[in-house]
Amino acid sequence: MQRIHLSRAGSNDSRGGATTVEMALAAPILLTFVFGIIQVGYAFMVQHSIQSAAYKGCRAGILPNRSTSTVTSVVSGMLQPVGLSDNATTTIQVNNV
Repeated sequence: MQRIHLSRAGSNDSRGGATTVEMALAAPILLTFVFGIIQVGYAFMVQHSIQSAAYKGCRAGILPNRSTSTVTSVVSGMLQPVGLSDNATTTIQVNNV
């Protein structure tokens, strides 16, 4: 009876452990970069949300018969979906006063 070995041509089974060690060394670096990119993206999103809330607050404030509470509620409403309304303080200054 003949034994038939089904293996790929040129494969070397002695490299299996080396591949595992290389992956174990490279994976933390790769994951650090991936999570870093995610955090930078989140920081840009937060910055854009704050700028957008300031813009919408200014637009609401220039309309006639608008009060400070109206502007504050518009800004809080813009920051709430991002989760920033709990830690945010809205200060309204007219001509730096």
